Amino acid sequence: MAIVQFRKAVLLTRLVLAMAAAATLAACGAAQQVGVLDDQKCQAEGAQVGSKKYDRCRAALDGERKLASSGAKQP
Repeated sequence: MAIVQFRKAVLLTRLVLAMAAAATLAACGAAQQVGVLDDQKCQAEGAQVGSKKYDRCRAALDGERKLASSGAKQP
């Protein structure tokens, strides 16, 4: 009886770890996609990668995203 419970606990642990790994990978993919979209937006505004204008554009987009996720009201 104890062996059966142990095996169930091991299987449940493996399932939880697999779900956590999948969620982590999904979050990484979403963050990478956001970076690509930000890159495209800044370049569409005429900013060259590596320029000060590009850096300011990316920083502004990051700031807007952080503000929105914090629940603060935007002016």
